[in-house]
Amino acid sequence: MYTLTVPGKLVRQLVDIFFDRVSGFVPIFHRPQFYARYFHRRREDTIGRHLSLETALIMNGIMSLAARFSNAASFANVAPPCRGQQFAKEAQSIYADATRLQGDGFSPSLQYLQGCILLSFYHNTNSSNSFGWTLTGVCTRLAYDLGIDIIDEDIYEQANTFKNQWASPEEWVIREELRRVWWSVWELDTFASTVARRPYTIDRNKMHVLLPCSDEQWFNEQPIASAPMGPTPATAWKSLQGSPNQDERAWFLVANFLMALAYDLKAQRVVSPQARAEIESALTCFSLNLPSQFRLNPSIFVFNDLTFARSNWIITTNIILQR
Repeated sequence: MYTLTVPGKLVRQLVDIFFDRVSGFVPIFHRPQFYARYFHRRREDTIGRHLSLETALIMNGIMSLAARFSNAASFANVAPPCRGQQFAKEAQSIYADATRLQGDGFSPSLQYLQGCILLSFYHNTNSSNSFGWTLTGVCTRLAYDLGIDIIDEDIYEQANTFKNQWASPEEWVIREELRRVWWSVWELDTFASTVARRPYTIDRNKMHVLLPCSDEQWFNEQPIASAPMGPTPATAWKSLQGSPNQDERAWFLVANFLMALAYDLKAQRVVSPQARAEIESALTCFSLNLPSQFRLNPSIFVFNDLTFARSNWIITTNIILQR
């Protein structure tokens, strides 16, 4: 069992900050269920005590990412980028414990993978180091071991992928969590591999995972049909055509996917004129197919606390498409 190194009041504050400021970009937790699971009917002074390995890893990972935004007195003399270090070190120590225990019956779970994702995001966004690169690979292999890469294989096999995507709202909520975990792992792999100029770990031709929906739909348990990612430039750019799901992050993921395809093409020693024309056509078609909110019209573009994450996905998508 583990005990957190800060008081329960600060833990709660940092978790609140995480969901308000960070989780839009690491959207792997269902906020209402998270609070019900970890805080419901628990006194503040018991929040950080007697935690399982997975829970301690998750909490330290969350605090490592949220601490820079905190105004707590305990961080007054610490520069914002450095405030998460103590929690990242704790998380890394817990990760080391888990690695040692894997030969003694410890079986990695979805919660363990989520904790590893948080720690990997911390290292990939704070500094470029070998641990962050290695942990990204671990996240990828854990996702494969848990079968998350084929969570929607049954939907892919349907003639109409937009029909019969859930048996109940509860089942859809569970699947959506797995989809979000998968796409966060995919983002880590794509980012780390591109920056390091190394091959991608994930086989994009064998992913059977629908694109994620909005937080609002998920948190309110309102199922919405989504779309698979096309594996080639010609199919990827139109992945969201006709899809009920038009979430900004889903569009960003398609843009990022096209970027990864373009990077792969550029890395080849010989690129055929046909392949070059295909990716250029896909990028142009995708740009023209973007929803109206991606146009960055100053008179209608809103950037506030409520739209912060969505607006950033829009801006990042536009940056990716600059060439």
